[in-house]
Amino acid sequence: MALRNLIKKKVRAPNKSILISAVTIVVLFVIIFSATLGIMAKNKVFDNIDKFGGTGIILVDRMIETVGDFYASLKSKGLVNAVRDISSGREILWRQAYYMFKDHPVSGVGQAAYFIELSDYHRRYHRGFHLLDFVGNYYLQILSELGLAGIILILFIFFLIIKKPVMYFLNKNEKGKLGREDWLLAGLLISFLSMTVAYLFGPHTNFIEVQFLFWLVIGLIFAYININSENIDVNSESGTPEENDRAESGRNRYFNPGNFKQIRFDLVSKIALTFIVLIFSITLLISSVTDLSINTKQVLYKWENYYGFYDEEFIDGRIIRWTSIDAIQVLEKNGNRLIVPLRDGDPAGHLLPLFIRFYVNNKPVKIVKITDKDWHNIEIDLSDYTHGRFVFTMACSRSWVPKERGLTNDSREIGVMTGEFVFLE
Repeated sequence: MALRNLIKKKVRAPNKSILISAVTIVVLFVIIFSATLGIMAKNKVFDNIDKFGGTGIILVDRMIETVGDFYASLKSKGLVNAVRDISSGREILWRQAYYMFKDHPVSGVGQAAYFIELSDYHRRYHRGFHLLDFVGNYYLQILSELGLAGIILILFIFFLIIKKPVMYFLNKNEKGKLGREDWLLAGLLISFLSMTVAYLFGPHTNFIEVQFLFWLVIGLIFAYININSENIDVNSESGTPEENDRAESGRNRYFNPGNFKQIRFDLVSKIALTFIVLIFSITLLISSVTDLSINTKQVLYKWENYYGFYDEEFIDGRIIRWTSIDAIQVLEKNGNRLIVPLRDGDPAGHLLPLFIRFYVNNKPVKIVKITDKDWHNIEIDLSDYTHGRFVFTMACSRSWVPKERGLTNDSREIGVMTGEFVFLE
């Protein structure tokens, strides 16, 4: 109702007829197009479309091929499956974006992380589907990567971009000053709106050329308005002082490029903004050390991630493994206590002791200080971990390289010497 009253108040009579004519033409086109497709389907024109030899124009041939595939699936499988068959997996990619948003509604999975997380979500929800691609929908990609905060911000920015030229047209129309030169702005606005619709079928701003064109159009819209609004005589002497004041107010409201510089935040707004940023940051931080953590994913998805542990060797009558400064391994839990034999194998003396931090599923569980060259059996309590597998990580405070010490040609970075791990109940 409010929108209708605004249009009645702002749009002058000559432009109403143009608007009605444009709407009528669009409606007639849709009706004629739909009727034509219906007649062709009834007469089984699409039944022999697979025998079509092609036109030599790639875009036309692909469109005809897609129509034929859609029609064949529509007859045999129904509308829903027909859409899935011609989507080239896009429907599943859209669904995965929804699942990511469902798991992380506030922060999403992180900027540009959809592509990284996709293979894990295929394992969880669509095993056997191996297509790794962008979402195929700009808005779903923003929703999955930046959550509610991101999609609300993007839609609000688009709203402001659309609002400015609309207000420009309404104000000039009210003063009877719309001219042919304003068709340029209309064309830019239509280009922007067309792009926002095209984003339903792909995150095209992932490509630098499209992103440059998109923001160039937006820049031209704002530049055109700011330049041409200066030529509007809002202080015409033909009106009453009250009308002139309203016109001046309208010009300042719609056209003044300095409006953005005049934005002021009160205390409540500053607190609200700070609160939103904190919620977003904390949520993403928590996710990054839980189900978005690589270490945790090794347990969830049964990866065999293994690094930092070198091959077994036989030294001083026992089998040992050297580690790098950091080492990680996924282990099967065969008891509630894990015994880790280790020794500082660096032959040089150090003023500073060797500190070793132990993590289970990315959670710190123990810090050990070693000041000698003896073996130490470090006990790790696993009673609080109920999963059958866990990620075990060791991080040393320093490392050494045998080749740099002139001992051997071994160029490995070495942290600590470990023995055979033992589980106890």
